[in-house]
Amino acid sequence: YAFVSLERIGGVAVFSLAEPAQPRLVQYANTRSLTAATGDLGPEGLVFIAAANSPTGQPLLLLANEVSSTVAVYGIRQRGTITSVQGAQV
Repeated sequence: YAFVSLERIGGVAVFSLAEPAQPRLVQYANTRSLTAATGDLGPEGLVFIAAANSPTGQPLLLLANEVSSTVAVYGIRQRGTITSVQGAQV
């Protein structure tokens, strides 16, 4: 899988690279509010944490958000989809 942060619009796109010549969009997740300047704004940095190194035992994806000064934490499911981790915004 490839995780791509989208700084201007916000969020992260998840692509399957099972066939590298034909990447496939698996999911797009965005916690930015479209009606107000709230949520995670301006994601720039991405860090993947393998399950073996994760405190939850689940693979995690961290997104550092420049504009909102927040860090979003997403859990990664087996098929590459991501879920928001409760209480993860710091």
